Amino acid sequence: MSNFSYSKLSIRNKILIIFIPLFAAVFGLGLFAYYNSMINNVDFTTKSNLLRQMQTFENIQSMLMDNALKTSQLFSTFTYIEDIYKNPNQELAYLQIKDSISKVIKKITDDPKSFQIHFHRPPAISFLRSWTKKHGDNLESFRKTILKVYETKLPLKAVELGVGGFALRGIAPIFSKSKEYLGSVEYFYTPDDALKLLKTKDNKIGFYSTVSASLADKLFEPKELAKSFPNKESGHYFSKPSEDWMDIKNAAVPSVIKALNSGKQTIVIEGTSTFGIHPVLDFENNIVGNIIFVKNNTKQYKEAQNSFIKIAIIIGFVGLLLYFTFSFAVNKIVSNPLSDAVRLAKNIQRGIFKE
Repeated sequence: MSNFSYSKLSIRNKILIIFIPLFAAVFGLGLFAYYNSMINNVDFTTKSNLLRQMQTFENIQSMLMDNALKTSQLFSTFTYIEDIYKNPNQELAYLQIKDSISKVIKKITDDPKSFQIHFHRPPAISFLRSWTKKHGDNLESFRKTILKVYETKLPLKAVELGVGGFALRGIAPIFSKSKEYLGSVEYFYTPDDALKLLKTKDNKIGFYSTVSASLADKLFEPKELAKSFPNKESGHYFSKPSEDWMDIKNAAVPSVIKALNSGKQTIVIEGTSTFGIHPVLDFENNIVGNIIFVKNNTKQYKEAQNSFIKIAIIIGFVGLLLYFTFSFAVNKIVSNPLSDAVRLAKNIQRGIFKE
């Protein structure tokens, strides 16, 4: 077996052995840069979409709280409310307000059960919940918004946790004709009401809402917790996913949990999924939970890979064409003339002056 000797190569092969690896390296780096550019473009587009979704959610949330406050302010102006609040017989007063408000609700909606209005006695005693018979319980330990309205006598809109989970609340004070403070009334939406407005037909982006387990265990009723937040992972309760393709195991990974604990709006890329973490703040700017926006990029990555393969094949053919063209050019322009010159020099050395 003979050893390779660069000196024994022809001029053509010497040139090709230098330039072919150089061309291969350039094409390889070009393909690598192109593939990275495609993947980065998918990630950038997804991040931009999620940031827009989070901003839209914030706007919708604000709009719903505005609507909630307008609704509660409307109910606070009913003239018969003063007489009901001042009725010394509280059970009779409860029956009166329940009958009166249920009639109003039936007039303004075809789905009375979905219209949830809550009246309070001062400082924070439940007077009437339109959706349940439960009333008379003290809310002071966890309903700080009601206490805030009691203290300031001013309307308030805010996000706040309750026994049933998150609520986007609008709370209005109730006054008598003589400006005496009687109590307050609130209307509220849930984050799901806001998220429903974000959903599209193609369902490309899904959602979870989460709440700190330490808060939920203290506040939420067990039935409501099991219904609304059935999954507990790493100190957080997760709601049911909004889309069938979502998997809680993909969302409850260390990088996402770390983002949930940070309290900051964050974008996390994990595998083929991108997560947008949007903190939910209450009226005192305390973080009470998060909304997780999820985009699965499996299809986009696959399309990028297929496009890359097509480009790689095209570039491969172009590379082969360039190789043969370059090889031919080396022969014609460099190798053959040099070979002729060397042969001529050797002939002259031998005294042969003609071919």
